[in-house]
Amino acid sequence: MSSRDSPGQRALARVLAMVYVVVLPAAITAMWIRGTVLSTGGYVAAVAPLSANPVVRAAVRSTIDGEVSLVTGYAIKSAAPAPSWPARDSNGCGLPPTPRRTARSSAC
Repeated sequence: MSSRDSPGQRALARVLAMVYVVVLPAAITAMWIRGTVLSTGGYVAAVAPLSANPVVRAAVRSTIDGEVSLVTGYAIKSAAPAPSWPARDSNGCGLPPTPRRTARSSAC
């Protein structure tokens, strides 16, 4: 810049340079994502070699096993406990005994 540039022009030049420094990497990344991740063909071409790698397959298998074990373990722990009464009482009814319903009554 020459000495006759005004302070406003210098400030504008600095702001535009900072915008350029931020926007250029974002634009490059967006174009890569568009061509690789959002494009089915590009994504398959980028990821397909990984499925043949035994190390990657073992890592995926281990992660899936851990997640499934975690979820099923949580489901088992959070499941309601089994009822403590028999499925059918002595009258053949499927309800737990109550003060009004005893083994002596014949109706359910």
